[in-house]
Amino acid sequence: MLTVMALDNESEIVLDDIVSYASNELVHRIIERGVSHMQHEARWQIAEILLRRKPENALAVLDALALDEDSYVRQRAQNAIDWFSES
Repeated sequence: MLTVMALDNESEIVLDDIVSYASNELVHRIIERGVSHMQHEARWQIAEILLRRKPENALAVLDALALDEDSYVRQRAQNAIDWFSES
C-alpha cells in the first residue's frame, strides 16, 4: 500500500482514501511502516496523514520525519509540527 501511495504521489488519491476511510488500526500500521519506507514520496504522505488524522503519537512521529534525509519530507513534517503548535 505504501508503494502504491508513493507512486500515486501528487494525485493523493490513495492518501485521501486512507485519511477518509482507513480504520485507526490500519492508519497506525501505515504510519509505523511508512516512516522508514524506502520511497520519500510515501514518507511525506505519512506526515500528511498525521496532520489530517491526528493520532496520539503524531508529534513524536513528525519529529522523526523532521530529521528525514529528504528535504521535502522534512519540510512537510515541519509544516505539520507548526500546525500542531499553532492549534
